[in-house]
Amino acid sequence: MEALLFLGLIWFVGVNLRTVILTIPPLLPDLRHDLSLSYSAAGLLISLPGLCMGLGAVPGAVLIERFGARAVVAACLLILAVAGAARGVGPVAPLFVGSVVAYLAVAFMQPAIAVALRTWRPAAVRLGTSIYASGLMAGAILAAALSSTILTQLFGSWHGVLILWTLPILIALTLWMRQTRGMPGTRVRPGNWRGGWLDGAVWRIGILFGLQSVVFFSAGWLPTYYQTLGLGREGAAAVFTVFTCAQFLATLLYGALTSRLPSPRVLSTGCSILAIAALIAVIWLPLTFPLLWSAVLAGALSVIFTICLTLPAQLAPLERVGAASSLVLTVGYLATFLGAFAGGAAWDALHQPAATFYPALGAAVVMVGLAASVPEHLPGRLAMPVKEASECH
Repeated sequence: MEALLFLGLIWFVGVNLRTVILTIPPLLPDLRHDLSLSYSAAGLLISLPGLCMGLGAVPGAVLIERFGARAVVAACLLILAVAGAARGVGPVAPLFVGSVVAYLAVAFMQPAIAVALRTWRPAAVRLGTSIYASGLMAGAILAAALSSTILTQLFGSWHGVLILWTLPILIALTLWMRQTRGMPGTRVRPGNWRGGWLDGAVWRIGILFGLQSVVFFSAGWLPTYYQTLGLGREGAAAVFTVFTCAQFLATLLYGALTSRLPSPRVLSTGCSILAIAALIAVIWLPLTFPLLWSAVLAGALSVIFTICLTLPAQLAPLERVGAASSLVLTVGYLATFLGAFAGGAAWDALHQPAATFYPALGAAVVMVGLAASVPEHLPGRLAMPVKEASECH
């Protein structure tokens, strides 16, 4: 029962790490209107999460070495709640400053979650990471579904919405402090974050995560793309809704079937091929079963996303889990920040709606090669082979 409660807590923390980020895009029209934001400023606001989480992962690993994962998660949840609420109390400056601080808190927390799972639940790292990832997906769905409709109708403005989303964060903080009291320490030997960055195998996982992020964020163009093709606002929204829900369902299935699935190498290679097939259909057969291909793309990317989050915590030596996770997150989220513009630039340059997915297709092709080389173990005397780690469930 204690293990189930802890995994439930990890899920709830994951939910809160996404709601605080993804509550902004649905509110963007109101924010632009009320604060007179330019399109450039609005674009910067929605691009900040990728940049901050990319730059903040390494400092997070250093903080874990100094204070331990439990303290880092607790402090960052508190900072996240305060900064998230600050976004709703004032004009432009609190919105941007609060967003940067909140996103950095999320960045510091993510490698700490990996260390906590490896330390406290070493036999359930793969399952725990998939549960955490499903929490991230659930948070994305909740933020998208509630922020611009139900919550704005209740509060009448974006101010109350941004403040309200911080209340579950405080609940998560309270549960974290209570449930992890008395847990073994999670501090690791100083200096190991540097050594973790020297492992070529970790770099392969990080680049795979980055390529997955490029493809994933290209899907943000799906509504605009399908409206341009004449599918209509409702039809285009349905495509993106299916994409969002399929992420969540695929992550849940991965967690439920984790002990029965092929090795991460085989699974990530197969999912990369599925992503290529889905992108080919979106580009050249866009109006043929668009809901199906949207779901296939989302499911394939969600499994690769979860695998990339799982491997550092599952395979790295315990003292280098934070370092390995920070590298994967840094590469992945910086690719998100840079790749978010690639689709629009291709559309502008070639004057073809389908061109927005050309960079994603190229990234997916490279993904196949990297996925085929996903490591079965990482260098280090405490590293666990994939099969041995899987059999610990």
